[in-house]
Amino acid sequence: GGGFRRALVREALLQQCPVCLTHLDETVQAARTHPEAAEFLTGLLYDTAATGCSLLISEEDWVPSGGPADWRGIPVPLPLPELEESRKLWAELLSAYPQAKEQDPDRLAGKYRLTPGQMKRALDTAQALEELKAKEQA
Repeated sequence: GGGFRRALVREALLQQCPVCLTHLDETVQAARTHPEAAEFLTGLLYDTAATGCSLLISEEDWVPSGGPADWRGIPVPLPLPELEESRKLWAELLSAYPQAKEQDPDRLAGKYRLTPGQMKRALDTAQALEELKAKEQA
């Protein structure tokens, strides 16, 4: 709410640092079609603009239709990793998921063009499905 935003701005000003907003992908996606979500995000960016710089990091692209007069939204697209980088990311992520140890990073990198966040979510989902299957069989 408003109290959180005021505390966030106060802390950013005291620390003389920009505000970086993350984990708002669902809210950003909702802002395209739901005015209340767009209003919330615009308000958040408006409040944090007092710090001199605020960043909204999201896999979803969104440019607000309002905000401070001197506020400028600059979308920065981040490209998908190249094949070799994708293979390394898959290999690193797979090592943290025992249920997926038989998966081949080369095959996954060649078949799926995903961001690192999407890779992790795919493995989280696969792990949750495996755990659910194990519970059902027990």
